[in-house]
Amino acid sequence: FRFMERGVEKPRFRDGQIVEVTTTAAQRLGLLYRSLCDRRQRLKNPPYTEADAQRFVLQCVLAMFAQGRGLLPANRFSDCLDRCLPQNSDDPGESTYDILYEGLFRQMNQQGQTPYGRFQGTNYFNGKLFAQIPAIHLERDELKFLKVAADQNWTKVQPAIFGNIFERTTTDRDRHAGGMHFTSENDIMKIIRPSIVQPWEQAIDQASNLKQLNQLHLQLSRYRVLDPACGSGNFLYVAYQELKQVEQVLLDKIVALENTGLRRLSLITPLQFFGIDINPFAVELARVTLMIARKVAIDRLDLNEPALPLDTLDQNICRQDALMVETWPEAEVIVGNPPFQSKNKMQQELGPDYVKTLRDRYPEIPGRADYCVYWLRRSHDHLQPCLLYTSDAADE
Repeated sequence: FRFMERGVEKPRFRDGQIVEVTTTAAQRLGLLYRSLCDRRQRLKNPPYTEADAQRFVLQCVLAMFAQGRGLLPANRFSDCLDRCLPQNSDDPGESTYDILYEGLFRQMNQQGQTPYGRFQGTNYFNGKLFAQIPAIHLERDELKFLKVAADQNWTKVQPAIFGNIFERTTTDRDRHAGGMHFTSENDIMKIIRPSIVQPWEQAIDQASNLKQLNQLHLQLSRYRVLDPACGSGNFLYVAYQELKQVEQVLLDKIVALENTGLRRLSLITPLQFFGIDINPFAVELARVTLMIARKVAIDRLDLNEPALPLDTLDQNICRQDALMVETWPEAEVIVGNPPFQSKNKMQQELGPDYVKTLRDRYPEIPGRADYCVYWLRRSHDHLQPCLLYTSDAADE
């Protein structure tokens, strides 16, 4: 309401500042990735692949998030970058190969906690994400891109950063051909709230005794969410955050009825969330998005559960063409933003062979249907009849 005062500067909105932080970090990480790919193309025998560059960027993202959220000792990643950045013309700086490849990232892949040395106090993160550490040396400009990203306030960086990174590392041609569209959190909630949150809130509100509430908690712990076109995982991230919030409402009601003052542990984990995507980088992004989701929920809801080691989600987020794969993971709800491609351009963008295979596989869908219709039909056929989560169902 500062606009109502005379002589004051333009109002500053906190949400806008958060978006700016996220955008700045994503821009620099996109520039870093492109620079690594350009440099690779100039080399006769490049020591790393494009997939290595993608993995390295993701490892940096997780390290910056961990530093901001207290999963790494204070300024641990930023200090590594400072060691590598030349301070003057006589100081070449240390190599990121030594500091990250042989140092911090390797320690993040070691069981237990680093007992001594420069990286003392570094905890084990996840043996999958850091099991393969690309042997990459960053040039001065690349270090600067990374340092600007690291200097952002990572406690305020939104999960949309993963969509932004994906967008900035994917060509316009690929996005258009694949019908990729990136969805804001506000629009995601228009799907998540009516399909997931409201039915659970109604069921919890209707439950009137401990037996019903305990049954609901058991059902909630077995509840599975699938996004068959998951992209960078933002739908799954929001669904996870909302279900953790719903669970806390349920546990509050249980505590009130038990009247013991003791609170039960949360049962919902990222292992209840599944995604499919054809893009290999999107799959890696989605896995990291869900890894981060747990720590964000712990901080936001003040939960008493461990944040490390991070969940291994190789079996949950898979690289496949969802329309061509034989089976999808079982799920109680399917959410997402299926790729859009108009029926008039499917042949041009997807190729005649693919379109013929698609139509042969789904003969019940008319030829005039747009690409997204196949996803909606497949989702409809995959879901089991809905069990309404009511107090009556809980008694059964």
